[in-house]
Amino acid sequence: MNQHSKRKRFAIGYLLLILILLIGWESVWVVSADGEEGPDRTITKTIEVLEHTWWVVQWSDNEILCELNADHEGLPTGSEIYYRCEEASTGGDTSKCSGLYLYYISSQPEEREIQEELPAPEVWISLRDCRQFLYGYRCFGAPVMQLMAEEPLPFEHITAIHAEVGGEEYSCETDICIVPLTEEYPEGTTIEFWAESSFGEESETFTALVRTILIEQIEKPSESSWQVDVLSTQWQDDPPQACSLTWGAFLPVEGLPGWLQTPEDPADLASDEPYELLAGRLICWGFVEAKGCPFDGLLANGMVSNCGVEATRAFVDDWQDRFDARILEVVQNVDAPANLIKNVFAQESQFWPGEFPNVSEYGLGQLNAEGGDALLLLNNPFYQEFCPLVLSEETCEDPYHELDEDLQELLRGALTIQANVTCPECPGGIDLTQAELSVDLFGQILRANCVQVGGG
Repeated sequence: MNQHSKRKRFAIGYLLLILILLIGWESVWVVSADGEEGPDRTITKTIEVLEHTWWVVQWSDNEILCELNADHEGLPTGSEIYYRCEEASTGGDTSKCSGLYLYYISSQPEEREIQEELPAPEVWISLRDCRQFLYGYRCFGAPVMQLMAEEPLPFEHITAIHAEVGGEEYSCETDICIVPLTEEYPEGTTIEFWAESSFGEESETFTALVRTILIEQIEKPSESSWQVDVLSTQWQDDPPQACSLTWGAFLPVEGLPGWLQTPEDPADLASDEPYELLAGRLICWGFVEAKGCPFDGLLANGMVSNCGVEATRAFVDDWQDRFDARILEVVQNVDAPANLIKNVFAQESQFWPGEFPNVSEYGLGQLNAEGGDALLLLNNPFYQEFCPLVLSEETCEDPYHELDEDLQELLRGALTIQANVTCPECPGGIDLTQAELSVDLFGQILRANCVQVGGG
């Protein structure tokens, strides 16, 4: 090898080393299943954690059964203690762990290497020159779809966008691609689209289910009016309603029935039903007085009298609307209609978030064990976020249905705590702030039921 070639190769290697140092992350090259090499969006980071050492000690004789380390604040979680205690017990007999206490030993900083996934490129979809109309979009002239790609890594960019529509292929060597929709698809058609990055890989292939309907023919074909509906996780505008995205099913062209709609203003969610059960609870817990009514508006069996209903009517009307604003906030992140959520609360609890006598159900939506099971089993994003709050991150790497029954029960119990807003120290014995926060929990349960009905 001549000196010129050696210098050239040395210079290239040196420049690559500088580039890696400047960027501040390393990419590992892997071989895919088809034998082709490509970059893996994974980096190795060294982080410093504060590791706490605990002893699990037996009350009877102060025998140390096991030592465990936890890298989080607060006490070790139930699953951490359970598994370490199981290891310390003869033959895995955890019955010998009764009568234990935790003894804090020390804390020490530790360095730990973690693998971190770098964000992948994405492609977002929208319509150009169309306006929202009922539950879809009205376009004048042949509708045009816009694809916009993003590469989140520094020093990298989108090199191309590709799309397939009705057998036709479109490619654009930029981060924006315009795709005309010239055919009528009254039953819908699937569009596939993806992007290429200068990092040396493609994004995942995204899909959109698109329905195009020719509404009317005006004087010129180019000025025809079209209704366009789009179902896609990459859709940039307002999300579709009533589980249509989860089910992959378009809404009726004429629109939704009222009970499946989501109004824009909380005032449009208002109701004024004479809820007798709610009136009785409000009187019993001291939120309102039924002035002028015999026995304070209550019957001998604890139910509210007709006089009590009439005397508390104005307060009951205000109470049943107190969660409306929160419901509208929640539905922005949950694929469920606001009217449906409110109707569920009306049916299950008449908007009373506290306990009912002799009933093992809790909160505005009356959460029980079966409801918690469905939520954790079918709403995986919620499970991934909620589980580490109760169990260790390592345990939560397993899906809910693969956990031991006692750990599943522990998670369901933690859900019950969230839904149960009884608070002896609070005015009236109810934590109304927690009641408002729990609306999100019941929205997530409806989301899980949506997946269950859709078979997903």
